Amino acid sequence: TSLIPIMDKSVKDGTEKSHVIYVQPDPEVAEKYEEMAKNQFNIFEMNNFNPILSIFMGPMMSKSFYATCKKVLEEPGLIERLKEEKFDVYISENFDVCGIGLSHAIQPKAVIGSSATNLFGWMFEEFGVPQASSYRPSAYMCSLDVHSFFDRLLNIYSDWLGRTVFLLHSTRS
Repeated sequence: TSLIPIMDKSVKDGTEKSHVIYVQPDPEVAEKYEEMAKNQFNIFEMNNFNPILSIFMGPMMSKSFYATCKKVLEEPGLIERLKEEKFDVYISENFDVCGIGLSHAIQPKAVIGSSATNLFGWMFEEFGVPQASSYRPSAYMCSLDVHSFFDRLLNIYSDWLGRTVFLLHSTRS
């Protein structure tokens, strides 16, 4: 069984070999993503080192994650339906922590956290993974020359900016 909460209706998942439960997007979240598509805004092309852009994107992403998670947890009958499946293993994408919270509600025998992206700064403590920022690029850097003092400083700044923006806005949601 795959649980797929939808945030952006234009993105298709391609799941074919699993029973799929879709949770439709929160209306405000769907509207935000439709507006971004109309304005041809691509989040993957933005300058991650620009603190102004990060400060404006932080609230939008934080509110989208919060609203989507709330929609999943409040979906009528969903938690009961998932509990009835009596999962031996539950695999959660760690892009945000809603899946881990849902695992607490349905109580599978084992939980595996996975990530299709780099771990973001705030995830290391949550999952007990060493940070190793002296040789591991932050999620906002594509590479890191471990022999370059400037690259290491840029890596620390990048990680700090990501953590600060996330924590600043996650406490307001």
